Amino acid sequence: MPSGQAAARPRGKSSAGRRARTRLRSDRRFFVLAALPAFVVVFLVTIVPLAAAFGLSFTSYTSANPVAS
Repeated sequence: MPSGQAAARPRGKSSAGRRARTRLRSDRRFFVLAALPAFVVVFLVTIVPLAAAFGLSFTSYTSANPVAS
């Protein structure tokens, strides 16, 4: 190899690798956006009532006498 010249990498491999990384990033973003509503529903259906029950466990609230004392 003549002095002063760097070994050139084939252009096809670097652009294909870049496209693959971009595709993976795009797929990951799509998965997050698609799964987000499911996570919100699970949170609302499980965590919120659990937290409410935990908070109510420290009160003397009953369904027969709904006025907290």
